[in-house]
Amino acid sequence: MARSMEAGCGIYRVGAEMQATCDTLAALKERYRRIQLDDRSRVWNTEWLAAIELGYQLEVAEAIAHSAINRRE
Repeated sequence: MARSMEAGCGIYRVGAEMQATCDTLAALKERYRRIQLDDRSRVWNTEWLAAIELGYQLEVAEAIAHSAINRRE
């Protein structure tokens, strides 16, 4: 996700690279829907917290990428 965001939505933005980033993020969100956690504990489950935060990060990254590709200046 980080590499794709840097390549497509970094300082220099090119339409094709931004579209590739949007496609990559869509694929990552699909993979995220099938995430499985090994840690099943209900107390201090850092793996669960990291998974939740990853979902939020993917949503924010997707919003940034789609906003960038639709911006015309």
